[in-house]
Amino acid sequence: MRDDLEQQEQVDALRGFWRDHRRRILGLFILVAASVAGYQGFQAWQSSRAETATRLLERMETALRAEKLDEAEANGLLLIKDYSTTAHAALAGLRMAKAHVAAGAPEKALPLLAHAAKSDDKGLAWIAKVRAAAVLMDLSRFPEALTQLDGKPPASALGMVEDRRGDVLVLMQRWDEARAAWEAAQKAMLSEADGSRSAELVARKLASLDAFAQTGQ
Repeated sequence: MRDDLEQQEQVDALRGFWRDHRRRILGLFILVAASVAGYQGFQAWQSSRAETATRLLERMETALRAEKLDEAEANGLLLIKDYSTTAHAALAGLRMAKAHVAAGAPEKALPLLAHAAKSDDKGLAWIAKVRAAAVLMDLSRFPEALTQLDGKPPASALGMVEDRRGDVLVLMQRWDEARAAWEAAQKAMLSEADGSRSAELVARKLASLDAFAQTGQ
């Protein structure tokens, strides 16, 4: 009998607690359910965006292989416009810029590279900056090319950045600065697992630097 009374007291206590707090509890349940549904919806939206961006990138690549530059550019620009924060957009910018340079239209490459240089992926961003510097070098816009290489690249990009900096400085006939840049590039490349070949190319540039300085070319 005593056990029955205790159980009844517990039931009454639970009923009272529910009566006093049911609105708060139901509100909490609704909030949690909405949060879960919202998170799942956000994940599905992100996945859908990634799939669409991938398809646009694939279409652009297919058109480039078929040498259909206008079609490739249409897909690439749509990708950059609607999915600007994705790595797909940065890749599209890099590929379209390369295609424009190959087609003899380097000026068209620069805005694409400028967009790619804003990527959250620091590796892609610095590849874009190095390529923009190369385009500006070909256009004899050396100070602008050098400005592209300002900033602090990640360790993985340091070698290529300093290598390109040396290239620009040689064209500006700033021999000592070029030597320092190439030496920094060589050091960075030798610390990379697969950088020995690149370091060898930089070593050849360093060996030729005295000849550059003497001829002024």
